[in-house]
Amino acid sequence: MTMHHGLPHGIACSFTLGMVLQRAIGKSAERDAVLARVFDVPLAQAPAVLHDFLEGLGVSTRFESYGVTEAESARMITNALGGVRGKNFIGVASAATSTGATA
Repeated sequence: MTMHHGLPHGIACSFTLGMVLQRAIGKSAERDAVLARVFDVPLAQAPAVLHDFLEGLGVSTRFESYGVTEAESARMITNALGGVRGKNFIGVASAATSTGATA
């Protein structure tokens, strides 16, 4: 996102966090317990809380806000999941089957 769309690196790293969190929930009870400690709501509600937090800071959580089409975002997600870091993601199985472009 930074190289191809000129998005500041911190925004590029953060705007998909709700989507990442959504795909990680339920993959490991141990990991869920750690994630639950971060949020003041039931873990199932945490992605929405994170989304609202980012949006409240003025950080859009939608690819299209940064000039990225749905098809391009799906390709970006698929490519990211196929890379070294993506293969290390706990939610890679669910993310690979659902590459929606919104958080």
